[in-house]
Amino acid sequence: TFARTHVLFDMEYTRIVTRLIDGEFTRYKQILPRDHKTRVRVNRQELLDSIERASLMAREDKSNLVKMNFTRESLLISANSEMGDINEEVSINLVGDGIQIAFNARYFTDVLKALDDEEIYLDMNNNFNPCVVRPIQGDRFYYLILPMRLFHS
Repeated sequence: TFARTHVLFDMEYTRIVTRLIDGEFTRYKQILPRDHKTRVRVNRQELLDSIERASLMAREDKSNLVKMNFTRESLLISANSEMGDINEEVSINLVGDGIQIAFNARYFTDVLKALDDEEIYLDMNNNFNPCVVRPIQGDRFYYLILPMRLFHS
């Protein structure tokens, strides 16, 4: 059944009702980064495997936080908890500024698992703005991964 602001789906023992929400949809395109100071080309599977290994330690700390230190030719992924520390190194090709940034490992691996590209770009501006995951060629996908704030004592 259709109405101006509602739709009802009636399927024997199940009813689903949807309602059109009043108002304007979020202008999400305004928050999407238009440029980047750092672009990293990386093998998707190697990055995924390293983050998954580091997340085993990060999970023990309940924050699931993995730190990433991007330099010209390598990415150092680290995590620590009361159980110990882990450091993983991944070969990369970086153009622009090196950067230290932290992410929830689960958010990052969810994106990487959804892709099947051999290599991807990670575009970043600083350690408090999102990382954008893009294909090497074309524009088939565009993922934003928000970083976690690091507090130094």
